[in-house]
Amino acid sequence: MYAIMPTMKQKKSKNFFWFLGVVVPCIIFIVIAFATGFIKINSQKQAMINAAQERKIIASRLSKITWALYHNKAGNYTIKLPNLWQGTEKHLSGLDSYVTFTQPTTKQTIGSILTTSIAVQTDPNNKQELTTQDAFDTWYKKPTSNNPKDGQRFHKLNTTMLNGAKGVILLDSGEQSKQKNDNWSLVTWFRKDKTNYYINTRGSKKLSLLDLTLYDAILSSFQFGK
Repeated sequence: MYAIMPTMKQKKSKNFFWFLGVVVPCIIFIVIAFATGFIKINSQKQAMINAAQERKIIASRLSKITWALYHNKAGNYTIKLPNLWQGTEKHLSGLDSYVTFTQPTTKQTIGSILTTSIAVQTDPNNKQELTTQDAFDTWYKKPTSNNPKDGQRFHKLNTTMLNGAKGVILLDSGEQSKQKNDNWSLVTWFRKDKTNYYINTRGSKKLSLLDLTLYDAILSSFQFGK
């Protein structure tokens, strides 16, 4: 019996189909992978450039703010806010002091912040949600969360430290539910010498980097006992 030897033409045909079936797909895969990686790297670079440009624009806007120092004798604190913001003090039961600063809607409006309120409370009989040392310790140790749909009113965004006093930054989703979905409310709770300090900032639209930067600038200016 004689073996049937493939002809030169058959060999070339076989090699050609092997090339199409194996080599070409590998080349295509490598090209696609390279292109995808290249696009991803460029997208990341562009995102970093955009973020840097945004921070530069924000820094420029904040550098133009004229700040005013507000002293609250009853609450025993000082804080700096943009000088165009208008403050209104109120006497509320259970609080040592309460004041709300409203940002006027003008050409000088910065971000979407509507109001910033500061409340001070030393009433030992007040046992509401954010009042006791045990509650503060629990919130301080909790993991962070940004999910406002789990049925809880407050969600921990971060912790902070101000002049030796620990603080917790909370998202108030209960306030959000009263307003439109794109409104936001942040509460920073400090507890120092058995006294609660609440700095509540409300805004419209979505919480932006500009809002957070301005919020942080206001928060960092807060001084106890001045």
